[in-house]
Amino acid sequence: MRIFFHLLSCSFVVSHIATSQISAKPYAYITNQLEHTVSVIDVQNSNVISNIPVGRNPAGVAICDSGKKIVISSPEEKALFIIDSGSSKLLKKINVGEGPLGLACSPEGNLVYVADWYTHKVAVAVSY
Repeated sequence: MRIFFHLLSCSFVVSHIATSQISAKPYAYITNQLEHTVSVIDVQNSNVISNIPVGRNPAGVAICDSGKKIVISSPEEKALFIIDSGSSKLLKKINVGEGPLGLACSPEGNLVYVADWYTHKVAVAVSY
Protein backbone atom coordinates (compact mmCIF):
# COMPACT_ATOMS: atom_id res chain seq x y z
CA MET A 1 0.00 0.00 0.00
CA ARG A 2 1.41 3.40 -0.92
CA ILE A 3 1.04 6.54 1.13
CA PHE A 4 1.18 9.98 -0.48
CA PHE A 5 1.66 13.21 1.38
CA HIS A 6 0.93 16.70 0.16
CA LEU A 7 1.58 19.88 2.06
CA LEU A 8 -1.27 22.36 2.26
CA SER A 9 -1.83 25.66 3.91
CA CYS A 10 -3.45 25.19 7.32
CA SER A 11 -6.04 27.83 6.56
CA PHE A 12 -7.15 25.96 3.42
CA VAL A 13 -7.72 22.73 5.31
CA VAL A 14 -9.51 24.35 8.22
CA SER A 15 -11.86 26.25 5.93
CA HIS A 16 -12.62 23.30 3.65
CA ILE A 17 -13.12 20.30 5.95
CA ALA A 18 -16.78 19.47 6.36
CA THR A 19 -18.09 18.49 9.76
CA SER A 20 -19.33 14.92 9.81
CA GLN A 21 -21.49 12.91 12.15
CA ILE A 22 -19.11 9.96 12.45
CA SER A 23 -18.66 8.44 15.88
CA ALA A 24 -17.25 5.35 17.51
CA LYS A 25 -20.20 4.87 19.85
CA PRO A 26 -20.36 3.50 22.47
CA TYR A 27 -16.62 3.92 22.96
CA ALA A 28 -14.23 6.78 23.67
CA TYR A 29 -10.55 6.60 22.72
CA ILE A 30 -8.26 8.39 25.17
CA THR A 31 -4.50 8.81 24.71
CA ASN A 32 -2.25 8.06 27.68
CA GLN A 33 1.01 9.85 26.98
CA LEU A 34 2.98 8.50 29.92
CA GLU A 35 1.92 4.89 29.27
CA HIS A 36 2.23 5.14 25.44
CA THR A 37 -1.23 3.61 25.04
CA VAL A 38 -4.77 4.42 23.96
CA SER A 39 -7.56 3.43 26.34
CA VAL A 40 -10.83 2.19 24.89
CA ILE A 41 -13.60 3.24 27.27
CA ASP A 42 -17.20 2.05 27.20
CA VAL A 43 -18.97 5.38 27.76
CA GLN A 44 -22.23 3.77 28.88
CA ASN A 45 -20.70 2.26 32.01
CA SER A 46 -17.34 4.11 32.22
CA ASN A 47 -15.30 0.90 32.05
CA VAL A 48 -11.91 0.66 30.39
CA ILE A 49 -12.30 -2.11 27.81
CA SER A 50 -8.66 -2.26 26.74
CA ASN A 51 -5.38 -0.38 26.54
CA ILE A 52 -3.76 -0.48 23.11
CA PRO A 53 0.02 0.03 22.94
CA VAL A 54 1.00 2.71 20.40
CA GLY A 55 4.04 4.94 19.90
CA ARG A 56 5.64 7.27 22.41
CA ASN A 57 3.44 10.04 23.78
CA PRO A 58 0.28 9.59 21.68
CA ALA A 59 -1.64 12.84 21.30
CA GLY A 60 -4.29 13.38 18.61
CA VAL A 61 -7.33 11.18 18.00
CA ALA A 62 -9.64 11.03 14.97
CA ILE A 63 -12.52 8.70 14.12
CA CYS A 64 -12.36 7.77 10.42
CA ASP A 65 -13.94 5.51 7.82
CA SER A 66 -17.47 5.69 9.29
CA GLY A 67 -16.15 4.81 12.74
CA LYS A 68 -14.24 1.72 11.59
CA LYS A 69 -10.76 3.18 12.07
CA ILE A 70 -9.25 5.24 14.87
CA VAL A 71 -6.22 7.34 13.93
CA ILE A 72 -3.77 8.36 16.65
CA SER A 73 -0.95 10.87 16.19
CA SER A 74 2.42 10.75 17.91
CA PRO A 75 4.64 13.81 17.38
CA GLU A 76 7.53 12.06 19.11
CA GLU A 77 7.31 9.02 16.81
CA LYS A 78 6.64 11.24 13.75
CA ALA A 79 3.85 8.82 12.92
CA LEU A 80 0.17 7.93 12.86
CA PHE A 81 -1.16 4.72 14.36
CA ILE A 82 -4.25 3.14 12.81
CA ILE A 83 -6.51 1.12 15.12
CA ASP A 84 -9.40 -1.11 14.03
CA SER A 85 -12.37 -0.06 16.17
CA GLY A 86 -14.06 -3.46 15.89
CA SER A 87 -11.17 -5.49 17.28
CA SER A 88 -9.31 -2.72 19.17
CA LYS A 89 -6.13 -3.94 17.46
CA LEU A 90 -3.32 -1.81 16.08
CA LEU A 91 -3.36 -2.23 12.29
CA LYS A 92 -0.36 -0.19 11.23
CA LYS A 93 2.04 2.67 11.77
CA ILE A 94 2.39 5.39 9.11
CA ASN A 95 5.38 7.73 9.24
CA VAL A 96 4.40 11.33 8.49
CA GLY A 97 6.00 14.74 8.94
CA GLU A 98 8.16 16.02 11.75
CA GLY A 99 5.57 16.27 14.51
CA PRO A 100 2.05 15.09 13.60
CA LEU A 101 -0.48 16.30 16.14
CA GLY A 102 -3.94 17.50 15.08
CA LEU A 103 -6.04 15.15 12.96
CA ALA A 104 -9.17 15.33 10.84
CA CYS A 105 -10.67 12.78 8.47
CA SER A 106 -12.37 13.53 5.20
CA PRO A 107 -16.12 12.84 5.12
CA GLU A 108 -15.47 10.07 2.57
CA GLY A 109 -13.10 8.41 5.05
CA ASN A 110 -10.21 8.00 2.63
CA LEU A 111 -8.04 10.95 3.72
CA VAL A 112 -6.49 11.98 7.00
CA TYR A 113 -5.40 15.61 7.37
CA VAL A 114 -2.45 15.90 9.74
CA ALA A 115 -1.39 19.21 11.30
CA ASP A 116 2.33 19.16 11.96
CA TRP A 117 3.34 20.78 15.25
CA TYR A 118 6.90 21.57 14.15
CA THR A 119 6.59 22.59 10.49
CA HIS A 120 3.23 24.40 10.83
CA LYS A 121 1.98 22.64 7.70
CA VAL A 122 -0.71 20.09 6.98
CA ALA A 123 0.03 16.71 5.41
CA VAL A 124 -2.64 14.60 3.74
CA ALA A 125 -2.40 10.82 4.10
CA VAL A 126 -4.16 9.47 0.99
CA SER A 127 -4.40 5.81 1.90
CA TYR A 128 -4.48 4.19 5.28
